[in-house]
Amino acid sequence: VQLAYISEGEGIRLLNVETGVNTTLVTNIALHQTGAEEFSVSPDLRYVLLVHNVIKASFVPVIPPAD
Repeated sequence: VQLAYISEGEGIRLLNVETGVNTTLVTNIALHQTGAEEFSVSPDLRYVLLVHNVIKASFVPVIPPAD
């Protein structure tokens, strides 16, 4: 069983829960250069998707609701 997490000062890490071994997937420098807010690791551990520049959308009604 493996767990990917963000470690302060160390970047994105992968912990093998059975052995206790930690592996760095993305360095802290690379993580902060992108400004990533979220991440996802591919099942084969070959790729890490970094989510950045997220624009929070809000919806404003074009026609105000009738009272």
